This record gives sequence, structure tokens and C-alpha cells, in this order.
Amino acid sequence: MQEPIGNGRIQVIQPQETYPSTCPQNGSQYRFSGTMEAAKDLEPMTSDRPPTPAEETPLARLEAIVLEIGEAVLATTETVDCLAARVEEMAQQVQQQGYQIFALSEEVENLTMTHQTTLEQLGNLTATLEQLATSFRQA
Repeated sequence: MQEPIGNGRIQVIQPQETYPSTCPQNGSQYRFSGTMEAAKDLEPMTSDRPPTPAEETPLARLEAIVLEIGEAVLATTETVDCLAARVEEMAQQVQQQGYQIFALSEEVENLTMTHQTTLEQLGNLTATLEQLATSFRQA
């Protein structure tokens, strides 16, 4: 869908949302509609009157700025998506390490209990051997 807005040089592509704004250089009203993906496809509409040199240069600069902003937004979106995937991967690794730490702490607790039981048995064995040694000395 194409409709002239403001000075008739902006093309609107299937509007989804409209963002009203005012040009800071000449005060004319304009609207940007759609997504940034649609902004990449914007082409200047032809006007009934030829543009003056003063209008042509700022318009070209604005188009370049809009293109750079669109590219920056796309690059940022790709970066954020990549970072989100990496964060999700790291979250899964942290969760897995949490399970491993829990299992390790259970094993350390079991080892501690086994060690304590072994020490008690060793103490009993030592006491029994001392009694045996005392019995042999007295006999």
C-alpha cells in the first residue's frame, strides 16, 4: 500500500504500527509504519515538483541514517539472539553442574559415614588386640 505522507516522498508498506514524528530540519510531519524489515525496502516516492538542492541532500542523509539504524537494529537483534542462546546453554550447564554437586555432596556424606564406621571398627579392633596382648602377657 502506498500513500503520500508529508511532502509525498515516504513510502508506507503494509502498516502494522504508526509512529508519528516531526522532521527536526523543516518541521514537516511524517509517519513511519511497519517494521524495521519493511524500512529496508523503503524507496523514495516521486514528487510532482523537482526537489531543490537543499531538500535533496538532507533527504539523502536521512535515508542513509535510517538505513544505518535499520542495519544496527538487525545486527543487534542477531547479537541478542546469539547471546540468548548462549545464556540458555550456560543455564543448562549450570543446572547440570548443580545436579553433579548434589550427587558429589551425597557421596562425600556417604564416605564420611563409612570413614566414621571404619574408625569405630578400627577402635574396637585395637581394643580387642590390646586385650589379647594383655591376656598373653598375663598367661
